[in-house]
Amino acid sequence: MSQGKFLFYSFNFAGGEDTREAAKLYAESFGWEILMESPGHSELRIGQGVIIVFSRPTAVCPVTPGTITLVTTSLGKLPFENNDSFFTREGSTSAEAYVSYLDPWGNRIWFYQKKD
Repeated sequence: MSQGKFLFYSFNFAGGEDTREAAKLYAESFGWEILMESPGHSELRIGQGVIIVFSRPTAVCPVTPGTITLVTTSLGKLPFENNDSFFTREGSTSAEAYVSYLDPWGNRIWFYQKKD
């Protein structure tokens, strides 16, 4: 890689005391592949070249909760609509074009309904 160029690696989320729980929840909810998992650090592949890292906060790795946005054509039934692990459903004022949820670690997932 030449100097001055940066390549995207991952989205980083807080993962609680045992990041394997966060990885399992997201893998089961969205069908994403778990690349590695341990109590302090787990990784999921969510698309070609796109990775989510769940980390346990430490003095050398002070992880703070993150946010991801997923685009959809319909905000009908979402992958975890009946899953009590995701909570705090919030919608936008513009005909619910955006809906968000928090996971148990304080990470927010926004769903954006793209108008065709």
